[in-house]
Amino acid sequence: MLPWPAIRTLPVAALCGMAGFGLLQAAQAHESHAATGTHDETAQVELGEAAQQQSGIKTILLADAARSTALPGLVVVDARRDLRIVARQDGVIEAPAGGFAQPGQKVIAGQVLAYLRPALPQPERRNLEIEYAAAHRDAMISRLQVERYQLDGTQPFDIKLPTPTLQLLADYRSAQARESQLHRALNDGVTIAAPRAGVVVRSNARAGAVAVSGQSLFELNAGAGLAIAVEYSDRDIDSAQVKSAVTVDGQSIGLSLLSESYDPELRSRRALYEVVGAIASLAPGEPVQVRAETQASSARQFALPARSVFRQDGASWVWVNQRPGIFRAQRIHYVATDQERILVDRGLSGSEHVVVDGVPALNDARRAEGSRP
Repeated sequence: MLPWPAIRTLPVAALCGMAGFGLLQAAQAHESHAATGTHDETAQVELGEAAQQQSGIKTILLADAARSTALPGLVVVDARRDLRIVARQDGVIEAPAGGFAQPGQKVIAGQVLAYLRPALPQPERRNLEIEYAAAHRDAMISRLQVERYQLDGTQPFDIKLPTPTLQLLADYRSAQARESQLHRALNDGVTIAAPRAGVVVRSNARAGAVAVSGQSLFELNAGAGLAIAVEYSDRDIDSAQVKSAVTVDGQSIGLSLLSESYDPELRSRRALYEVVGAIASLAPGEPVQVRAETQASSARQFALPARSVFRQDGASWVWVNQRPGIFRAQRIHYVATDQERILVDRGLSGSEHVVVDGVPALNDARRAEGSRP
C-alpha cells in the first residue's frame, strides 16, 4: 500500500496537467480566432477621423432612429379631384387650331379641347334632312310675311302691337331658331371645352377617330389634386403619423392621410396621402421618399437600415461607435421587415451610436488587424 502523500500527489499532478492543457488550448483558440478575422463581443477597430471620412463611415444615435424610417412612395392623381370629359354623342373627333392638349399640360376654364363632328346613321340623317327642309321652308314663308307687312323682325315684342303682328313675329323667330338648330346638327361639330382649369392627366383624343357617346376623351385634375401612394409590409408602420415626404430634388412635401387598405394575397398595406400645399414641380409618376414613424411592439425594439447589419459566424452584428475613433462589434438579434429596414429586438439598449454606412470598411479593418503577427 502506498503511503498517503503518494496517493495525493498523483491527482494533483493530473489536475495541474489538465489545467495547463486547458490554458494552452484557450490560447490556441484565441490565436486561431484572431487569425480568421471572426468577431466576438470585445472585437474593436480603431480608425482616425481622416480614415473614417475616406471610408464613408456614418453613424446614427439609435434613440433618434428607433421610431423613424423611410419608405418609397409614388405621386398619383387624387381621384377626388379627377374630372372626365366624355363625348356627348357619337361622332368623329377633330383637333382644335392649337392641337390636342397633352398629358401634363395646363388648361384654363372654357379652353377648347376638341371638336366632335356628329356621325349619324343614315336613317337618322335622312329624317333630320327632311326636318331641316321643312324648317327652312317655314323660315322662308315667315320672312316673306314679315317683308310683306313691312315689319321689323328684330323689334322686341310689345303687347300694344296687334295680335296678327305678334303672331307673325313669333312664327318668324321660331322658324329661324329651328332652322339654325337643325343646320348645326347636320353640319357643325360639337365643341368640347374644359369646364374648369386644371392639368391634363390623360388624353384619348385622336384626330379622325370615331367616338361613341359616353366615351372618355380627356381626364383633368385640379392644379393641386395630387396624392402620394405608399406600399409597405411592416405592421409597425404608423400610417397616421406620416406627415412629410421628400422629392428627388430635395423639396419637402406636407402629407395628410386619406385612406389605408390591406391586400391579403400580397400581405401588404397601401396608404394614400393628400399633398398639402401646391408643389409646382410635382407630377404623376414621380418617386418620393416618405418619412414614416414606427409603432414598435416593445420599447426595446429599434429600427435600423438593413445595410448596417453584417453576418459572421452564423450571427448578426452591428458596429457601435464606442468612443471617438473606437468601433466595437455588437452581436444582435433582429426581425426582418423588408429589404430596406430591420427591427432589432435584442442586443442594443438605445443609447448606442450605430454605424449605418461604411460597415464593409470596418470589417476589412478588423480582418487586417486579426491577420497581423
